Amino acid sequence: KRFNIKILAVGTAFGSVVPNDGEYFDIKSFLYAIRESSGFLSTTADQDMVFNIGRDSGALAPAQVLDYEKHTSYSLRVIINETDVLPPLTPRSTATDLLIMVQDVNDNAPIFNIKQWQMVVSDRTPTSSPILTVFAQDPDSGANGTVEYSLSLLSSNSMAPEEEQTLPFAIDSLGMIRSTALLDWTETSWYSLEVFATDLG
Repeated sequence: KRFNIKILAVGTAFGSVVPNDGEYFDIKSFLYAIRESSGFLSTTADQDMVFNIGRDSGALAPAQVLDYEKHTSYSLRVIINETDVLPPLTPRSTATDLLIMVQDVNDNAPIFNIKQWQMVVSDRTPTSSPILTVFAQDPDSGANGTVEYSLSLLSSNSMAPEEEQTLPFAIDSLGMIRSTALLDWTETSWYSLEVFATDLG
């Protein structure tokens, strides 16, 4: 049986295991336990268990915080035992294997590999000249981990009125910053820019 789940709070039930073989299980009281890939058997909230199962209900719930970036799936075996069998009958048991797929959520923000850059460019640098490439990484998957960039002007020593100052730079989807106008040292000798990285999740 397969479950697809997003990150859940610890203890939040996401499904249950119910015996459905009427011929084999004609008794309605069962005891459930989980055997994880480590081989450890549990019916309670053991520290090393990733999932717990209701001892009497078969309800499944995470025992730890799930992180897609660490584990995308888990394989479990649930052991089901009859509990209200009277002698001379012998309690019977069965097992079922579970595959639990953890779905990614947008729980990480992009992080730049370098926090601050300083570049020197030549006077009269022409339009469309490459200036610098920045890089930010987001460990999420798909759109949640796809990064787009944007630029803003923080300050400069331009003599032009503030309302007339323009940003002579642009950044593309790969983080490449290019000049969008002729850079003239006599008009502006330095710029302070801020780069933003945003994921698409």
